[in-house]
Amino acid sequence: MRNLKTNKSQVVIHRIKNYLILILCIVLIISLGRNIIRIKNAGERIDRAQQRVDELEKYKLELEARLQEAQSEFHLESQLRDGLGFAREGEIVIVLPDEDILRRVAPEIKDDINLKQELPNWKKWLSLFVVLED
Repeated sequence: MRNLKTNKSQVVIHRIKNYLILILCIVLIISLGRNIIRIKNAGERIDRAQQRVDELEKYKLELEARLQEAQSEFHLESQLRDGLGFAREGEIVIVLPDEDILRRVAPEIKDDINLKQELPNWKKWLSLFVVLED
């Protein structure tokens, strides 16, 4: 009987060990799965950060090109000429009024000119060489 009790107790202990090992394996698998997901997410974050770095490098290159252009003699001269009205020695600066003022001052276009433009091309050519009476 004693042998039977020890056998049963060994079987119970063996089952408990198996359950503990099974639970430990499940915990390890879950932990491993979480770590794999974290690593995958970290890789995606690194990819996004690398894309952002690439975009910022392109933007930096554009800004450097604009800075070089702004510091060039041609740009400085055009700023002085256009913005401040400076001129080279011997040049004459002509300042035109705004478009609104020019439109008010400009002569009106006559209807005859508009009619000639609406004529077909062959009539325009013909009127150039032959005087047509209307």
